[in-house]
Amino acid sequence: MPLSDYSLRQMDDDYVRSLEAEALRGLSLRLLADIKEARERLNQGPGNSSRPPSSRVPWERGASLDPTDESDEAKLDEAEPGAAEPAKTPPARQPGKQPGTPGIGRTQVFQAHEERAHHPAVCAGCGEALEPAGAVVYTGFQAVDLRWGDPARPGLTLWVVDHRYYEIGCACGHHTRAEAGRGAVNPLLAGIELREWRLVGPGLAALIVALSLRFRRSRARIQEFLDQWLKLSLGTIHQTIHEASAAVAPAEDELVEAVLASGLLHADETSWPERGQLLWLN
Repeated sequence: MPLSDYSLRQMDDDYVRSLEAEALRGLSLRLLADIKEARERLNQGPGNSSRPPSSRVPWERGASLDPTDESDEAKLDEAEPGAAEPAKTPPARQPGKQPGTPGIGRTQVFQAHEERAHHPAVCAGCGEALEPAGAVVYTGFQAVDLRWGDPARPGLTLWVVDHRYYEIGCACGHHTRAEAGRGAVNPLLAGIELREWRLVGPGLAALIVALSLRFRRSRARIQEFLDQWLKLSLGTIHQTIHEASAAVAPAEDELVEAVLASGLLHADETSWPERGQLLWLN
C-alpha cells in the first residue's frame, strides 16, 4: 500500500488542514489508491482469487447449496429442550509449537562486510523531497550471501550485509520511514511474496536452488550441507526455493514466447511415464 500504518497514525484533522492545495491533492490520490486496494483485498475470496476455501469467514463455512439439506443449526433447534449436547473430543495435540518446547533459531553472530542505508525519497504526507540529513535508523536486518569471481577473494566467499532503514522528518511535521520493498507476484502462486526483507541473498539463493533442482537434493540434505557454514531452517530453505520460482516466472513466460516465435523448433523424443503409459510431446 502507498501509505504505511506508521504514516497514517500521524495524520489527523489539523495535519490535513495545514497542507497546501497541491500537497493535499497528492495526499488524496495516495489515500484513494489505499482505499481501492483495501476494498479489493476485502472482496477477495475462494471464488474470485487464489485464496483457499478455509479463508472463508466462519458464518460462510459449511453453507449448503441444497435447500433440502438440514443444517446443524436447524437440527439443534429441533432437539428436545434440556437435551445434553454431544461431548466434543478435544484434539490430542494442538497445532504449532507446544508449550515448554525449546525454540530453534540461528545463534551465529556474523561480522558484516558492508552496510546499506535505505532512506525515504519523498514525504508520505506532503510529497516533498527529503534530504538524508538528520535521518535516524529505526530498524534493520542482516542478509547472508555468497560471492564468487573476485580475484582478491578466490572461490566462494560468505558475504554479510547489514541493511539499515531510516526515518526522516519533514518540514510539514510528518515523519516518513523507508519500507522494505515488496514485489508483485502471479496470483496463481498463492502464499508466495517477493520481499526485500530476507535472510538469504541472491547468491546463496542460487546455490540452494541448484542443490534442489540440478543435484536433486532434498530440503533436509541441503540443510545438512549448509550446516557447516551457517544455520538455516527447513522453512527458510523451502521459502527460498519457492520465492526463486516466483521471481523467474516472468522470464519463463518470455522464453516460451520466444521459442514459439522462432523459425526452427527441435522435437524432443524423450518420453515420460504417466499412469502406466509412455507419452510423447508432439
